[in-house]
Amino acid sequence: MDPPAEPTTKEAPKELAPGVPALTPEIIGTPNQGYLKRDSQIKREEDEGKIEFIVVKNDKKLSSMRNLIDLKNIIAKQLPRMPRNYIVRLTMDRQHEAMIIRKRASQ
Repeated sequence: MDPPAEPTTKEAPKELAPGVPALTPEIIGTPNQGYLKRDSQIKREEDEGKIEFIVVKNDKKLSSMRNLIDLKNIIAKQLPRMPRNYIVRLTMDRQHEAMIIRKRASQ
């Protein structure tokens, strides 16, 4: 039985289509670094204070309830066929935690 053939490497095309650059490790990431290039913009915005990551749960605080209601509205908008009472039951569950990204209002 013959050993498996070695995969051949081809040079990546310079463009996938007119005006669309080819996928390179810089664009798609290298092993174990995933979306590092894309995430650097998010990290920069977080460092500048433009966005913040918040873990929110139903702890009966007014700020948490506002965040959960906003989250419920976003989910309802993105999933219009999902019943509203099901969304409310999931988001307002006392055991449920959600992570949200909040963009701060520009001054």
